[in-house]
Amino acid sequence: MLYPIEQTSKLFDNLPPELRAAILSEDTADSIRLVCERNKITDQMSDLAILVGNVLLGLLAPGDLPSALIGEMRVPANKAKNIAQEINRLILYPVRDKLAELYKEISPIRNGVSNGVS
Repeated sequence: MLYPIEQTSKLFDNLPPELRAAILSEDTADSIRLVCERNKITDQMSDLAILVGNVLLGLLAPGDLPSALIGEMRVPANKAKNIAQEINRLILYPVRDKLAELYKEISPIRNGVSNGVS
């Protein structure tokens, strides 16, 4: 899903440096291209890049990536699983600790509870 630039820009500015670097990295772009080529979805490269960016921004939980691939990109379930595994291995795994911190931090907010409230 494409979010308004104002929202994504604000989220980007508040990210840890490692996640900002991952979003802007040439390696990330190369990995997305490689995954698209391997899975024969090069015509949907920009859509995959948006989904990966959403994960890195905290807008899409990594575990929801396969569902987003199926729902938003109309990728078959078995292919979506493979793509998500490759994205996890190539892009998300190197920043897994920072991603875990980010999602731990935003999880209470998504559940209707502000930070610091039990």
